[in-house]
Amino acid sequence: SEAEAGFLARALLSVVKAAPAPTKDSATYVNPQSWQVSTAGARGVLFKEQDAPGWHATANGKPTPIYPAGPGMMWVPLTGTGPVTVALTYRLSTVEKLGFAGSFGTLIAMAVLLLSRRARDLLGRRARRLVDGPTLTVPRDRLPVG
Repeated sequence: SEAEAGFLARALLSVVKAAPAPTKDSATYVNPQSWQVSTAGARGVLFKEQDAPGWHATANGKPTPIYPAGPGMMWVPLTGTGPVTVALTYRLSTVEKLGFAGSFGTLIAMAVLLLSRRARDLLGRRARRLVDGPTLTVPRDRLPVG
């Protein structure tokens, strides 16, 4: 009945606190290595990105810690109640940069090697020797006469 529904609604509203007014938050996907989130009054920001040592977060330009928040997520806690802009960026480590440089250097070396005529000839002779087997020198008097 309507009376019972009204009683239940009043009982629930007396126990449950009123929800806060929605905030005007914005999230900007800059590129795969960068996010920017603007919010006011939030206690933190949850990013759906895999936690890795290369991620760095700033809140209003000041470094802030990042915590793993489950599989494939990171939590950036915020202090204060005012508006805040959180920037999350990924920077390659020195080892990753060296790996990319080494791979690129190997690619260039292989291209030079394959395009060099002398190198192709040298590799061709070695390949023929491997396929044909070793060269044997047989004196003429030992050749089979047919």
